[in-house]
Amino acid sequence: MHVYRKLEATLTFVPGVRRRYVLEDQQPSNKLHIQAKMENELIYDVSYEQVMAKLQELGIVYGVNEDMIREVLQSEKKVSTTIAKGVEPIEGTDGWVEVKVGEGKRKPKVREDGTVDYREMETIATVGEGDLIAIVHPPQPGKPGLKVTNEVIPVREVHPVMVKLGKGVTMDENRILATTGGRSQIAKKRKNGRCLHYSKARSSR
Repeated sequence: MHVYRKLEATLTFVPGVRRRYVLEDQQPSNKLHIQAKMENELIYDVSYEQVMAKLQELGIVYGVNEDMIREVLQSEKKVSTTIAKGVEPIEGTDGWVEVKVGEGKRKPKVREDGTVDYREMETIATVGEGDLIAIVHPPQPGKPGLKVTNEVIPVREVHPVMVKLGKGVTMDENRILATTGGRSQIAKKRKNGRCLHYSKARSSR
């Protein structure tokens, strides 16, 4: 029996074989010719109760397929089959911002001291009053898994995206809208391991 990451238990079964020779029937004759053929007898020396006791010993109590165990123990050849299966965890996703405005022009960001940072580019696109700039998507929590030992497999905590609104934009539920026409700017920064999105619209006049 093999247990993989406590998520799956596999049973490998090989029936025993007893070989014997059986004399073949012959017609009456003045000469004696002995002929025998070999027969194989399968031996099933592992019981269902023994397998279940081993599972209990290993602490495997979840997702056990008892019908499959019985079927495997009656196999006429070597077989390896999953007899217990847990539940894989499903990881969640952090919140994110879906930008809806066009790409516009990209230009290097100007620092406060007047120098230019070519590694961080700003995207500038023209929007009109009431235009949709971006949609803020909430985080989607994950789903914990479960091992065959009935242990919970935790998933990581998810976090909402932090949005800071500048002038010329407003938030309507999860939508960022322009309150004035102009050029929208969206900057993405990292803060404490999370992503900070900053949106604003500048008047084109």
